[in-house]
Amino acid sequence: MEFLVNNWVTLMGFLSAPIMYFLGGRQEKNQQLKKGDVEIEIVEVDYAVKVRELYESLLERATADNTALKLDREALIAEFKSEREYFRSQIDELRQQLIITQGQSGALQTQFNDIQLAYAKEVEQSQNWEKLHRELLAKYNNLEALYEKLKEDFDKHKKASKQ
Repeated sequence: MEFLVNNWVTLMGFLSAPIMYFLGGRQEKNQQLKKGDVEIEIVEVDYAVKVRELYESLLERATADNTALKLDREALIAEFKSEREYFRSQIDELRQQLIITQGQSGALQTQFNDIQLAYAKEVEQSQNWEKLHRELLAKYNNLEALYEKLKEDFDKHKKASKQ
């Protein structure tokens, strides 16, 4: 026991060295983890800042594009309204011309019907004349054949009476 009392500091040093190593290593390990966590947090903060800058730039670009699209839309709407008014006026003019034309078309239709009727009558008369011509031609051919036959008979009688 005297040995223990005299050398208690040395013994404590030997016995506490592994405990201190174990406890000190754990503390150092915790410090390393905390240091790594801090480094990770710094990287995450840098990443978050970059993401936020990217988001803000994309948001600015989208806002600018949206503004440009709104201006284009307003210009197109104004153009469509002016064109709609133009085409409506054109349609109104066409309607008025159609009303006038329909009034004239009644007279034109009557004239066309009269002309068509006159043409049909003319065709009918032409067909009648053609039929009459064919009938007369047939009678003429029959009479000419009869004349030729009578002429031959007359010539035969004439020759017979001379002899």
